[in-house]
Amino acid sequence: MIKKLLKYSQIFLLIAGSALLPKLANASTVVGTDGAVAINVDWEAKKRSSWFIEYQRYGTQLIENAIQVEDDKAIRTGILCLDWGFAKQGSDGSFPGTGDPFHSTSLFVESAARAVYLLKNYSPSTYTKDSTYYNGKISTYTSKLKLAGKWFMDPAVYVPGKKNDSPYTHRRYILASLLGQIGQLVSDSGMVTAAAAYATEGISLQMHSGTEQITYPNGNVVTVDMNGVDPELGGFDVNYQDAGLLFAQRYLPYCKDSTLASNLKQTLALGMNWLINRTDNAGNIDITGSTRVGIEKNPDGTVKLLNTTEVEQCFNAAAVNLNDTRYKVAYIRMTQGLGTGFSPAIAASGAAGSNIPWENGTASSWSLSQQKAGADWISNGIALENDPMIQEGLLIFNWGFSKQLSDGSFGTTTSSFLATAQFMEAVARSCQMLNNYHPVLDTASEGIYNSTVSTYLTHLASAASWITRSDISTNGIRTSAPYTSRFYAVAAALAETGSLLNKSSLRTAADKYITIALPMQFTSGINPENGVSDVNTQALGLRYAERYFSSATNSALKTTLSVMLTKGLTWENQWVDASGNIKGTSSPDRVWLSDCFNLSYNIIGVKSYLIVVNRLNNSNN
Repeated sequence: MIKKLLKYSQIFLLIAGSALLPKLANASTVVGTDGAVAINVDWEAKKRSSWFIEYQRYGTQLIENAIQVEDDKAIRTGILCLDWGFAKQGSDGSFPGTGDPFHSTSLFVESAARAVYLLKNYSPSTYTKDSTYYNGKISTYTSKLKLAGKWFMDPAVYVPGKKNDSPYTHRRYILASLLGQIGQLVSDSGMVTAAAAYATEGISLQMHSGTEQITYPNGNVVTVDMNGVDPELGGFDVNYQDAGLLFAQRYLPYCKDSTLASNLKQTLALGMNWLINRTDNAGNIDITGSTRVGIEKNPDGTVKLLNTTEVEQCFNAAAVNLNDTRYKVAYIRMTQGLGTGFSPAIAASGAAGSNIPWENGTASSWSLSQQKAGADWISNGIALENDPMIQEGLLIFNWGFSKQLSDGSFGTTTSSFLATAQFMEAVARSCQMLNNYHPVLDTASEGIYNSTVSTYLTHLASAASWITRSDISTNGIRTSAPYTSRFYAVAAALAETGSLLNKSSLRTAADKYITIALPMQFTSGINPENGVSDVNTQALGLRYAERYFSSATNSALKTTLSVMLTKGLTWENQWVDASGNIKGTSSPDRVWLSDCFNLSYNIIGVKSYLIVVNRLNNSNN
């Protein structure tokens, strides 16, 4: 499995300890103009003889993700899907005619209850929502959910339903989640009690001992430890282990019994530990030996595959609910993998991009700035806890440092002042990340990283001595004069290096470049580049300004800088629409824009910045 590299903005969210954005619902899922989903569209077209209410829970996926990007149109599409489902509800709360009536209904009702809570708590920062429309839907759904909850409480319904569900542990947690949510929503103590009973039964079914031998296609026989398995059809199933754990976590906020909540967390910890042990460092999950996935068929006749979206959501939720960073790393590995499609290209020597032909003798010049790519490899490697990626980043940096002269400069590199600043900033930032890197899944020795950082600090001190020399800085300021972003790049390099070396003189030098750059901003919020505005370079400059902010100590300058960032991002924001499309440039750099909004979100705390990050990261463009 090869996937794209993790975006730096997502990495920053990990480092900052924030929750990551849930993966978008499958964009290939068909939604009819009236809200019917997938096979229900075919049923309406009389191409199928049966329909299943569970498919309409896709509406909640759409709502959840649309809220993250504050896309009112997409939210309404999700509501349309739920409307289609509720239009099929009978007067007793059931959904007459659906296939698999008890289980399929439980899936839809559970999701619809989650949608109500999402809509109740939705307060967009980028537009004013139509409260009348939303409140109307919440009220209607609440009444219908109460009716459905009563149906699930009817002995004539749940007795045969429970009998049919008995081989499937995960279904206890679906019922616990739906009744727990509805019970709290409509203040029904009976539903709350029933939800707790289902959760308790699910907990009691978890295995705490035993082993099972499975045979792989290559003939290898492996013994699986069953401690932590929530059994499905008498064995383990990776797909439904995850499903049960996810629904258990959805129930957890509505569990009012502290003892039960504690027991549930212990069950989650064991179950998640078993699940993560079947996940490799590329985010692939081994389903071999599962009793259902890869064997059974879906209602549409296709073979059941691993529901990767739910597994990702489960890991992401467990990182928070169990306060365990391992699951956040697993989530990132699953969503991003260990892809190698990276720009620029890297040679075996560590030369990056245009430095490769120079090294091969087919180009006449080289640029140290190309080697700043090492920071991307290191930041991705840290987020994924992948030592080879980190080592690749160090190799790229080492190639750059191999060109450093005794005076701290980098000889014949083009644009020596700017290139040195950009390379210094990338190295200094990487050193900060490595100093704070304590892997929980990877077994690489932190001592190796510490030794490398120590060596880099010596190189950085030498480079800083050169770039702050009076003649070098004077000439650098002259050549950088029309370019706002360049002053912020130098400021970031010196501030981060000064922080690492604990040298106030370098921080003071960094402040000088900030005082040059700040007055260059236009009243419109444009940070000019050679007299013109540019979406990409403005984002690049803002990134460097934000990195300076994180290492600087001059409080007065930081206050002024935050005003500049706000105005600069207001100008940038107009070029990103609700779907994450970037206007104003023919070659948008999505990562640069995402980074600058995300870093400022962590500095200034404006919610709308995070919404822009979500829009950019979730765009299919």
